[in-house]
Amino acid sequence: MRTPLVPENHIGLAQSLQKKGDFVAAEEEYNQALKLDPNNAAAVQGLELLKTDKLKATASVHIEQALKYQSERKFDEAIKEYVKAIEIASQDTQLHYNIGTAFQASGDLEHAEKAYRKALKLDKDNEKAQIALNNLKKEIENKKIQGLASRALELQNSENYDGAITTYLAAISLSPQDPQLYYNLGTAYQAAKKYDEAIANYQKALELDKENKTFSVAIKLVKEEVVRPFINSAIQKQTTNDILGAITDYKKALDVLPDDAQTLFNLATAYQSAKQLDNAIKAYLDAAKLDPSSQADSYFFVAAIYEERKNNEFAIKYYNEYLNHAPKGSYAKEAKDLINYLKTL
Repeated sequence: MRTPLVPENHIGLAQSLQKKGDFVAAEEEYNQALKLDPNNAAAVQGLELLKTDKLKATASVHIEQALKYQSERKFDEAIKEYVKAIEIASQDTQLHYNIGTAFQASGDLEHAEKAYRKALKLDKDNEKAQIALNNLKKEIENKKIQGLASRALELQNSENYDGAITTYLAAISLSPQDPQLYYNLGTAYQAAKKYDEAIANYQKALELDKENKTFSVAIKLVKEEVVRPFINSAIQKQTTNDILGAITDYKKALDVLPDDAQTLFNLATAYQSAKQLDNAIKAYLDAAKLDPSSQADSYFFVAAIYEERKNNEFAIKYYNEYLNHAPKGSYAKEAKDLINYLKTL
């Protein structure tokens, strides 16, 4: 039989209602117990716990709504709901972690970092928050690097090369193993006509990414740009009979770009004009070795030098070498005729 005048009965019913989530009815029962016994400690404690449960329930509503908004990528709305939940449960480490993920997804990295740090402050063993914070640091750094690279490109496009170089260097200080940044810096140096620095940075990019053909091509192109004035000067001197001056300039070009077959061929012609025939032979053969198809004429001129020296064996050898590489070349008929003639001697 129910005894409504016993406080404990009301407390027991209140606790049952509280577990079910019927907070209004539970509060009424606790208050009824206190009317019967104003000093009932269990009823007082029950009301305090009821306040806590009410707050948790209210916070849960906001959390559920926040999670729903976040799943729909409505990050601003999700953050507002998380804030309401945090106002109720400010010591909940999970809540701070959750709002951190929403801030990060929305692009607000500064507040995301603060949220993760707060989660770790409340629970230093929160592994998810620690991982999220570490990943966030990388994202912040990458964003800063991208910002610097974009700014450097803007400066470069506006021909502010010194500003671009300084900005690229700042980006590299944050990401010293990024080959693309070194390549970009090289383009800025090249545009500023600081060719040694350009080459050094292209080479650094290639060291970091040996398979990237863009970097190796860039090195070759900038070297060609460096040697162009030497080659133009050499050709001009050679046409005005300053043969020794031409040789000097061709050699300067080859110091920078030693594997340029055409420059070696041109140097060989200059040596030949200067009667430095051993040097001419070596330069012709070096050119032919680098590019046999386009420098086949080198073999013909080497043969002609040997013929001039009365070394018919080597003359025939290199005329044949010419014909092997250029059977329909400009000198093909002449080479055949000379071979036939030299064999009669």
